[in-house]
Amino acid sequence: MPIEDYGVWKASPVYYILEQHEDDPGSPHLSLYFDDRRGSTHHSGHKFSRTGGKRKKIYEPFRAAINIKSGNKHESRLVYWVNHDFHQHPIVNNLTDLSLGFHPLEDTEPVPASLRLDFIRSNLFKANTGRILPYDEPGRDNELIDVLEPEIKHAIDENADVYLFGAQFKTGNGIHDVHMNQGNIRQYKHDDGVFQDGGLLINYPHSGRWVGVFLGFASQAVHTNDISGHAISPETWVDYLSSEGKVIEKELIAAARNEREGPEVMARLLERRRYEVIITEKVVVAAASNEWRAVEVINLLLDKRGDEVKITEEVIVAAASNKRRGLKVMELLLEKRGTEVKVTEKVVVAAASNELEGTEVIDLLLQRRKEDDTAGDEYIWIRDLRSIGYSLQEIADLLLDKARDSPWIYFEPSDIRPYEIQSSRHIPGCAHQCCATHATRQTLESLSTEIDAKSVDTRNIAEIIDELCGIGGISPATRTMTDWIESAEFTEENRILAISYTPPTEQSPIHNFQNLNSRILRVLKGFCSAVGVTQANNLCCNSFTVLKLAHTNHESSSQDLGEVTPLNFKLVIDLVKALESAPKQLKLKEKVTFNGAYTFVRWQFSFSALGFYHTHKHTSVL
Repeated sequence: MPIEDYGVWKASPVYYILEQHEDDPGSPHLSLYFDDRRGSTHHSGHKFSRTGGKRKKIYEPFRAAINIKSGNKHESRLVYWVNHDFHQHPIVNNLTDLSLGFHPLEDTEPVPASLRLDFIRSNLFKANTGRILPYDEPGRDNELIDVLEPEIKHAIDENADVYLFGAQFKTGNGIHDVHMNQGNIRQYKHDDGVFQDGGLLINYPHSGRWVGVFLGFASQAVHTNDISGHAISPETWVDYLSSEGKVIEKELIAAARNEREGPEVMARLLERRRYEVIITEKVVVAAASNEWRAVEVINLLLDKRGDEVKITEEVIVAAASNKRRGLKVMELLLEKRGTEVKVTEKVVVAAASNELEGTEVIDLLLQRRKEDDTAGDEYIWIRDLRSIGYSLQEIADLLLDKARDSPWIYFEPSDIRPYEIQSSRHIPGCAHQCCATHATRQTLESLSTEIDAKSVDTRNIAEIIDELCGIGGISPATRTMTDWIESAEFTEENRILAISYTPPTEQSPIHNFQNLNSRILRVLKGFCSAVGVTQANNLCCNSFTVLKLAHTNHESSSQDLGEVTPLNFKLVIDLVKALESAPKQLKLKEKVTFNGAYTFVRWQFSFSALGFYHTHKHTSVL
């Protein structure tokens, strides 16, 4: 059923108290104390904060309990509307004639001539001017108190008349429900009704000015039934004002980008649409990008709404990229918000790409960081590169390559002649031969010294093997990953690489036998050629040793942790021959068999290739 004892109380505001979180954690209020007797003493907008549950007692005026936070745990914010031109609303003519005191407003009164308020049906304000405000949010004009308190204080200071709409206390000594009372969530649905919304109207008799202050809960519905006041649409004020806020943001961005009248247009928006304006990152980025009026627009935003302006990486990048005003904007930001200006790779790349003012911007940033004792030295290498003659473009290219390609290091493929594996190849005097002839420990030690002393230039060989083997067969010679033999995905901050020889766009290996067969062959042949290069330079014999772990976890075990296992290169030769002679079409039984074989091949080859890749620089003699 609708709220009871709905009415309007005409009175004079005396003072107010703001409840703190400890007073009422769930739903704190602003308590406005008022008197409905002429001649009462006003207290110049004094705010009496509670201390230890006590407050200075003046006398016992009436109290208006005004919500400043919702009791809804999921959405505690309120919606705030203010109409500074409320004198144009026809309701003021009837309100002026009211005497001081509480006046019940029966729901039998005719509408719209009635004094009863309805946020949706009474045309009290422009709905899209509302702001969703929390109870406590850092910054200026960011929380409900920041915008509500000045209106109440001004009303007290100017001896204004207030008209409080809501439900009278059962005790008769105050009023509550001074907010929207329809479209409630299920918990408060019983309070729904039409033409029973609360509000605060302020009349300044000396000037004739009227101000309307209206509060709602962010969780309340925008559309309600004309009879019951229940929600008829799931759209809440949060939904509605979020979409409206995007429209306001577009206007602000357009003003920030305006190269002729940007500061003037922005100033008008900040003044006329004060409570609608939220300075987002996109707005500040647009201002920093303005090639002619950036300095004026940024300066205006910092002066008028500085608490809302966040100097993010994107803002610094926009300033560094600004070809005509980049240096001036950066100087302004360093002067006013220097601690927030962070020099990142993205910023350096942006400045280096700025052919007109990039050099000056980077020099300014590096000089400022040199003067700042608290600044880190993570980009001191940029200064060092500049000092030895690197151009800005060369530095930018290094950073671009890292940002674009990491963790891969791309290369231009070279013309490598094919090598073949020699299945019976041994390095003269290798360990295999020594073991076969029952060599002594002294002989093995002298052999090791002899081999290590050999002058072998492995750098060139290593590069060739890197290209032939890659990682698990992947050699990043092109940035078009669809041209790669396999698909690869890094996880755990590039510490783990998952490789598949079947691209995600394909079906199972059974249905793509020819494609999979071709990929496996290419990888194996690259591996064979790498082995051939290594053998030709006397860096390995006819096998490669791997360590096979018996346990994958880190728990201690009484059993052996692993075993040293030789991988004879003849196995790879046999696999290549088997795949080359494999039929193009397989029967079901053969498909299952080959599918299992491919699984083994992928595991075994990836294991061996990775191990070979990481250890080929060290002579293998086992």
